[in-house]
Amino acid sequence: MPTQAQYNTTTQPYREIFIKLEVLDFNYYVVDEISGLALSANFSINADSDIRRTCNISMMLKDDYSENPLYSYEYWKSGNPFWFDKYLRINIGIKDLTTNDIVWNNQGIYIIDEPTMTYSAEDNSISFRAVDLMAQLTGLRNGNLEGMTYLIPVGSSISSAMKSIIGEQGFYNYIILDPPQATTPYEIKIDAGGTSYDILKELRDINPDWEMFFDVDGTFIFQQIKPNYTADNVIAPFIDMDTLEVLYSDMELNTPFTDVKNYIEVYGRTIETNCTSTATINNNELSIKADIDSTQLTTDSIYDCLVTIGDISLSPTNLNTLITLLHVYDKNNVLIKDIDITSNPIRYNNYGYIIRITKGDSPTASYLGYSQPFGVAWEDNVDSPFYVGDIISGDSSLSSPTDAIWDKPKFERQVRNVLSGGEYDNIYSNELAMQRAQYELYLSAKLNDNIKLTIVPIYWIDVNQIIEYVMPNESSASYWLIKDISTDFSVDGKQTISAIKYYNI
Repeated sequence: MPTQAQYNTTTQPYREIFIKLEVLDFNYYVVDEISGLALSANFSINADSDIRRTCNISMMLKDDYSENPLYSYEYWKSGNPFWFDKYLRINIGIKDLTTNDIVWNNQGIYIIDEPTMTYSAEDNSISFRAVDLMAQLTGLRNGNLEGMTYLIPVGSSISSAMKSIIGEQGFYNYIILDPPQATTPYEIKIDAGGTSYDILKELRDINPDWEMFFDVDGTFIFQQIKPNYTADNVIAPFIDMDTLEVLYSDMELNTPFTDVKNYIEVYGRTIETNCTSTATINNNELSIKADIDSTQLTTDSIYDCLVTIGDISLSPTNLNTLITLLHVYDKNNVLIKDIDITSNPIRYNNYGYIIRITKGDSPTASYLGYSQPFGVAWEDNVDSPFYVGDIISGDSSLSSPTDAIWDKPKFERQVRNVLSGGEYDNIYSNELAMQRAQYELYLSAKLNDNIKLTIVPIYWIDVNQIIEYVMPNESSASYWLIKDISTDFSVDGKQTISAIKYYNI
């Protein structure tokens, strides 16, 4: 949250803007401080970009701009190797009209994009382009792996793997949280020529609504995208309408109907099985005998067992009674686990399902779903402009989301989007497929109202934060999630905020 001084200077009637560059070594120690008057400064923050923060700076240096007598304008010369192992922390300041103090706003830590700069002795000015620290992982500056295949085994800790990877690149300041799917469900393989970012991206995408980035302090963050919530899960806008009313000058609303999809189907990766089984149905219970010896399992053991019900050469049919309880045994009739699947029951005869058997402290089993995981979700909110409408065929008892792959409901106003391959191959269970279908619905239906606000710049906002805004034809405020910020830091410069309508899902 901003300090009171930052808030006060943001709402001043006019601004005198300053810039301060702190030169850091790779351990984040300040080795010099460069200050002057900002001639122009443009910053961009994009939540969906690999490199989230970029900037272009032009500034007039003070006569004594450098605090370190060992340095001079010489290190602004083109190609100077001084910048090979240096970072820049960029601060933008506004003079407080009541105190004459300069209130600084941290804009992040960067590296010089290219070792080329311009220095003008005539007006004592410099200009350069910089990118955030993710460039050290993407291969733009660093991050290329050694000339060999990089492998992360099945069942590896995602957070531990991330810490190891960024540590190899020299980053030890991080906040890496444990996601719901905490281990790798499949082997991750990056061929020679890949980058650290390629591996991190694979690990991030296992949990579809998580993000990774470097914050303004140079800390690597891995967290769920769920911003601006109080402890009791109530939305708390980072910027309220009272503040925006003072600052904003223009608004553009855009709803691209070509992007609206209100019925989402997600197909995951077809699971390769390495275990067979037999199954017996008794009303709503299914007893499964896997062809493994549970006493021979090791901590690295992963058995994906195919369980068939009926004749899979025939077309699937609905079971008379949904199966809600599984009993999983090994080949010696030793019970491995009872699994309650009431929230995600087995509903079809003549179909194949997957049980995964592993060993932690002891043998255990989990239900993954179909051989190729599947999930579907649709916009069932009658108040939504993208409501699917009345059902015209299929099973009307099903709720959204569901893993019902046969006899799915069809609606009069549905617009289908089918997603598979690529990043969706990270999905290894019906439950994850349903979660991803709901998330994709959230993006393509619930969040397809876009606004673009042009305002007097707010220097302390960031992407994936919620703001409050009242549309011209509405009487109450709605919530919007910031996805892109572009800021001109000149005295009369503007800031453009692109945001999408936010719903608490």
